[in-house]
Amino acid sequence: MTDGFRLALWYTLAIGSAAAGPWYVLVLSRRGWSDAAATSLVVVMPLGRMVLGPVWGVVADRVGALPVLRVVAVSSAVCALGLWWSSGPLASVAWLAALAVVRSPASPIVDAAAVARLGARYGAVRAWGSAAFLVAGVSHGLLDARFPEIALATAAVLSVGTVTATELLPELPARAARLPGVGGWWRDRAVVWLVAVSSAHGVGLAVYDHLFALHVDALGLPGWAQSLALASGVATEILLFRTASRWFGLLDPWTWLGLSVAAGVPRFLLSAVIRDPIPLGLLQGLHGLHFGVFWLAATHLFAHHARPEWRNTVQALLPTSMFGFGPIVALLGSSVLLGQRHETPALLLAAAGVSVAATALAVGAALSCRAGRSRPPA
Repeated sequence: MTDGFRLALWYTLAIGSAAAGPWYVLVLSRRGWSDAAATSLVVVMPLGRMVLGPVWGVVADRVGALPVLRVVAVSSAVCALGLWWSSGPLASVAWLAALAVVRSPASPIVDAAAVARLGARYGAVRAWGSAAFLVAGVSHGLLDARFPEIALATAAVLSVGTVTATELLPELPARAARLPGVGGWWRDRAVVWLVAVSSAHGVGLAVYDHLFALHVDALGLPGWAQSLALASGVATEILLFRTASRWFGLLDPWTWLGLSVAAGVPRFLLSAVIRDPIPLGLLQGLHGLHFGVFWLAATHLFAHHARPEWRNTVQALLPTSMFGFGPIVALLGSSVLLGQRHETPALLLAAAGVSVAATALAVGAALSCRAGRSRPPA
């Protein structure tokens, strides 16, 4: 098996298992929590990423990537099975919290190795994970009415498969021979800028990832509207990932970063006012630019600015900020709005405002880092 195939298999199973994420709020709501309470409780997922993601990265840099990935894969499978088999409201939250603790480091560790091994081909291999997310997510939407636990069951099965896929990964970086102090985590100010932009960008993305299904349900739209939205967004994402080697080098990564963040403004503004399921679903095709291109640009930028001794730690800062700090702000803020009887379109309007601020940060980051001659090659 080639390195590309081994990595593609891992991404397929690991990212496919994450397709249950958008359903966690609904799952907790069905198990006895109010919508506002369920939205607040799901914050344990990004909190786990934010607090423990860099910690796991430090451990991987100190003891080697593979031992950490093995522990994470087995623990994630156990937690996913526990969440599926539990039914009580408190037990569900406990398993979800445990899953948040152990799942956070897997993707950044593999991303760091994949970018180093594949270079421009990273996007084409990472696309297999997006394809699995698409198939699983659409299946969840289509089957949810008949099988309300389908998302949790799929996540559990794929998490068990990830344990085997982890053992098949190509050789991963071993423990660094010399580890610098904490100040050696980055070469220049670019990492600080990247964390700031990713955090702000993650707020808007979290509103879509965690609450769009709730928005569709609140509008009284059919379940296939959520599936159409997911299919439109992830299909575009896959297309861009698969063809990235042809177009990514046309602009520098900082420019792609700014364009992708700015895409959130029209996406959320229009999503707040559209009530027809077909145009609302098709509009989410912007997710390919809003998330997919951002992920490509940010992954390359974090990898470029990470010292080899801290590659896992620095790479973990991307999901930590994007899927950690960002969602915490989004979910807590959304919980307040829902608790004050605001309707779900208000959440999307707030996300549009955050996207404006994130775009300004991205522009500032690009100008600052170019002036400091820290622009990496495409």
